Amino acid sequence: MSSNDNMILEMFKVALQLKDLWGLTHIEFDDQDQAWHVFIDFERATFNCPLCGI
Repeated sequence: MSSNDNMILEMFKVALQLKDLWGLTHIEFDDQDQAWHVFIDFERATFNCPLCGI
């Protein structure tokens, strides 16, 4: 990945305000549709029930 690609990826991360566990894996610009395609992934995690805590 070029430094320019890295800079664009970082700008999208800041703009999307992604929190812990979430990460921007890559982005693509579709010239034909004039649209950005943003790919977000997350780290596998376990969450407790908000009612019982289990």
